[in-house]
Amino acid sequence: MTNSGQLDMGLLFVCYQHDLEKGFLTVQKRLNGEALEEYVKPIGGGYFFCAAGGGV
Repeated sequence: MTNSGQLDMGLLFVCYQHDLEKGFLTVQKRLNGEALEEYVKPIGGGYFFCAAGGGV
């Protein structure tokens, strides 16, 4: 725990989506304004893309 009372730990979230808009972004929009936001402080993030493999 830090001197300010915050837990000194983090979370790594990885999510594979076929359609980012229909999947992850839709859920994030629905959670906007959720009371849990008071306790969660994101400090970084991004979207990373990869090409589909052969035979997909």
